[in-house]
Amino acid sequence: MSYKKQKLELVQESMRTNNIECTVIPLGINFRWLFEFFGEQSDRFIVAIIYQEGAPILITPEYEKAALCNATGITDSIGWYEEENPITSLTEKISHINGSIALDPQMWFSSFYHISYKLPKKEYISAETIFNSLRAVKDNDEQEYLTKASQQTANAIIETLYELKIGITEGEVLKILKDKFNRISSSPNYTEVSFGENTAILPCFSTIKKLQKNDVVVIDAGLTINDYWGDITITSVFGKATSNFKNIYNIVKKANSLAKDVAALNTRACDVDKAARDYITKKDMNNILLTELVMV
Repeated sequence: MSYKKQKLELVQESMRTNNIECTVIPLGINFRWLFEFFGEQSDRFIVAIIYQEGAPILITPEYEKAALCNATGITDSIGWYEEENPITSLTEKISHINGSIALDPQMWFSSFYHISYKLPKKEYISAETIFNSLRAVKDNDEQEYLTKASQQTANAIIETLYELKIGITEGEVLKILKDKFNRISSSPNYTEVSFGENTAILPCFSTIKKLQKNDVVVIDAGLTINDYWGDITITSVFGKATSNFKNIYNIVKKANSLAKDVAALNTRACDVDKAARDYITKKDMNNILLTELVMV
């Protein structure tokens, strides 16, 4: 059984459990997860229709049909031409549905408006009931992608720290890191770099500010492996740290460690968060905004 087919069966099983007769997914994150096709919504209307049983149906511009079917593995498709309204093709395929029709929560409102205008008496619900629960549990491949993305993000950031020098700007460091990311992966990435007092402002938008001796340096960045993100923030000092900085740093580090100790199977995220916050409060840090993961 193929990887895509396994995911499709999980979606259909969830649809049956939640009494959803049909699901409509445009290009976007859920489409990527299910069909491993990287694309975003545009004026070219493209959606997949999934029923409780059977193969999905792809609605796509006619000239893209062959390529999209090959990329997604969907064999049943309907192509539309420039003079046609693709919403008509969609509504014809779901007009017989008597129960709930789940629409991807990222579907454009304009698409939903035209669908509901043509089929006003249907029951429309959000497909997040299906996809949020399924995507929350990562399989072995997804875990490997996340681990690799995090490791390579951290390595690139650390390599970049060794290239710091007095007078270099935040923007220049950002470019150095982004170039490293681009050599590792052609997938999307992001970088944020800040020095000195700018590190107190989050998110940090890199500027022409120049690095000075003993400045605090914060790099918040991440690259993607197969569309899975590594998201890491590293705080360092270019020179000698002040005693006040060391005190704050160690409190955050200890809070981070306590939160990790609490994290376990079936533990609520709010309880992990509370473990860290309670320790910071205990250390009289109430007036300091500490929302970033500090790594050493």
